[in-house]
Amino acid sequence: MTYQQKVVIEVSIHDQKSRSKATKIAVGVESTALKGEGKNQLEVVGDGIDAVILTMLLRKNVGFEELDSVGPDEKDDEKKEIKKKT
Repeated sequence: MTYQQKVVIEVSIHDQKSRSKATKIAVGVESTALKGEGKNQLEVVGDGIDAVILTMLLRKNVGFEELDSVGPDEKDDEKKEIKKKT
């Protein structure tokens, strides 16, 4: 069984063009979303995400990026708890 991983990256996005670039770079994962105050955090959820390479690609193509957190997806943990109860 593979586990879902959630990566949050602090991004410096100033316009719509930069937003679309950032989401295109993170393609191939389960979901991507811009969150946080001012939509300055890119949240990526999926299996087998290499957070370091993703951050390097974003820095190269979009601008300043900072890896904020890497951890298991909470939704994945909730699914496990439901399976255990049944």
